[in-house]
Amino acid sequence: MQARVARRLRDPLPTGESTLDVSIIVPFWNEAGNLLRLSEALREALSGQTRSWEVLLVDDGSTDTSVGDAEGIREADEHFRLVSLKTHLGKSAALAAGRDRARGSFIVTIDADLQDPPDMIPVFLDKLDEGFDVVAAVRNKRQEPMHRRAASAVFNRTMKWATGVPLQDMNAGLKAYRKSVIDTIHLSRGMHRFIPVLAHGLGFSVAEVPVQHGERFAGRTKYGPWRYVETVASLGTVMLLRHGPDAAMHKLTRTAALFGAFGTALILLGWLLGMPAIQVGGVITFLLGTQFLVGRLVAEILLQFHCSASSALPAYEAESPAPVEESLRP
Repeated sequence: MQARVARRLRDPLPTGESTLDVSIIVPFWNEAGNLLRLSEALREALSGQTRSWEVLLVDDGSTDTSVGDAEGIREADEHFRLVSLKTHLGKSAALAAGRDRARGSFIVTIDADLQDPPDMIPVFLDKLDEGFDVVAAVRNKRQEPMHRRAASAVFNRTMKWATGVPLQDMNAGLKAYRKSVIDTIHLSRGMHRFIPVLAHGLGFSVAEVPVQHGERFAGRTKYGPWRYVETVASLGTVMLLRHGPDAAMHKLTRTAALFGAFGTALILLGWLLGMPAIQVGGVITFLLGTQFLVGRLVAEILLQFHCSASSALPAYEAESPAPVEESLRP
């Protein structure tokens, strides 16, 4: 099962061929203050490698000075390339753009916020050399507020139960793949989180590597409550691809009913005890249950329209190429 991403380009650029050993894809959106430091860390981590490498900085429609920083990095070091999306389309589209331009046999993805350690990249590449197809990070001692860590723990447990894949950290940005693996995954909106899950379902081997999680160096986090809502809404697509239509519908409906019942119970308990905090937790749980219903609806719509992973769906737009080959920005 192989999926491809349709590109709506005014002057299409060729898909990258595997002429290098490693391609590092860094999607970024308004990360001024981080890119220069990240480029130094990547250069330090990779310069001692015998592998040939490149870094693709993928601008997801930034409105700050990030693009200027990226252009300066590209001009100073030929290992770095810049790909610019026409507007802000999301992380999946940015990763798809980078993947399509990558020339490495191995693909590594890492966020621009410096919370994942670039010096761990060689360890991930060694795991691929051992024969694994996908390597995912597990963030230790996460440098985030308690509510985000708690929400992430619930999210990871839910995803593990729903998909049947025992990954510990679905949202970690640091991952490594064989290019032949990531080329088979359809990267529609929000699906980047589920690449290891879908790869596992296709029979590829997945390994996990613990990494030390750091604090964001500059800027603001791009993750909020709506990211979890979007992810749960995408779950229907993932389960449809992984389990088939009947099992996916049944599991999504059962999960929605479970969360809805538990949320209702918490709301009633909070009302009886006069504890608004419990009621708020119940409302959040109930709303999460509705998102599973949305996921079921999405899965049913996909089924009705006979959508499969091999369908060509547009994932990103780009303008015609500028004089600099790597840029899609005019």
